[in-house]
Amino acid sequence: MRMSLVSAEMSKHALNSFFAVSLAFIYDIADMCEKTGADVVEVSKALRSDSRIGQAAYLDAGIGFSGGTLGRDLKSLKRLGNKFNIELPVISGVWEKNLNRREIIMANFARKIGGFNGKTIGIFGLTYKAGTSTLRRSLSLEIIEKINKRGGVVRAFDPEAKEKEIKEKGVSNFFRDPYQAAEGCHAIFLMTSWPQFKELRVDKILQSMVKPKIFFDTKNFLREREEEFKNAGIMYIGVGRG
Repeated sequence: MRMSLVSAEMSKHALNSFFAVSLAFIYDIADMCEKTGADVVEVSKALRSDSRIGQAAYLDAGIGFSGGTLGRDLKSLKRLGNKFNIELPVISGVWEKNLNRREIIMANFARKIGGFNGKTIGIFGLTYKAGTSTLRRSLSLEIIEKINKRGGVVRAFDPEAKEKEIKEKGVSNFFRDPYQAAEGCHAIFLMTSWPQFKELRVDKILQSMVKPKIFFDTKNFLREREEEFKNAGIMYIGVGRG
């Protein structure tokens, strides 16, 4: 595909911003699902079934995207808009939605757990996505900082993150074993979709945790095992699941 240099640069900004728009849209739908009793996983499946959208669409509800690639291109378009005095309500709205989403999710969860102060929270997954060891653009680190500021204690696990880099980021309680990381935790946040998490033993997690024993699946990654968690006595919470 051949085009001018300016069109190529705009295409790059537009592509990532379009992905961000899709995510912000499904976050809104997830919020509606929470209140109405609908399930955002089923809604996303229905949307993807439409050939005009497709199976690869960015329609995974979560607690927000990190400020790397998508955020960078959103900000580039916002700067261009300011430069040429063009209002960009969609781009600006997506940016605000993502910034506010962390706080909304944290506030909602705080009500479920009775506040973070004095609570121990397990963070499963520190890298910004599965299949990499880098912590750059990691949403998990943002969430850890918010938990710490609210008086919580974090115990973290990741199968690939480098321990030296983790400590440089200020995460002191890091473990290479998920069940060890879960010891004494009131709640666990699953933050990264590592395939290894599909093999987690619910019974061992149950033994490690303390009440209220909440498993917050921020990716809806283990949704097929929801009943298994509940039957074991762990409160399983997804995003936008009604």
